[in-house]
Amino acid sequence: MRTLHKYAALTATALVTVGGLGISATAASAASTVGSSACTVNTKNATYRTTTSGVNLRRGPSTGYASKGQLGKGTTAYVVCFKEANNGIGVSNKPDWAYSKVTSGANKGTVGWIADSNIKK
Repeated sequence: MRTLHKYAALTATALVTVGGLGISATAASAASTVGSSACTVNTKNATYRTTTSGVNLRRGPSTGYASKGQLGKGTTAYVVCFKEANNGIGVSNKPDWAYSKVTSGANKGTVGWIADSNIKK
């Protein structure tokens, strides 16, 4: 594998030769932010509340993304949509991340992803 370009630690492009074919791959780091385009389920924009303290508000729908801040227990967030879990066969029909705008607490106004297991209506 030979690295062709690196862009300020945000993306890296590499060229891999497989059976004489050149394949280009781009990888984004945890510093990049993923918006609602990653959603698989739209919601009626409901308000949810965190069920525990120390809940990470993340830049994308996975623990591999950096935290934008932590939410305390009872923090409210306006949920725009959900990303369903991938069970290895396909989508599992169970949301595991909520794309949200925080509406109370220290991170009020911040948009990001909250693990579905940490919120309830």
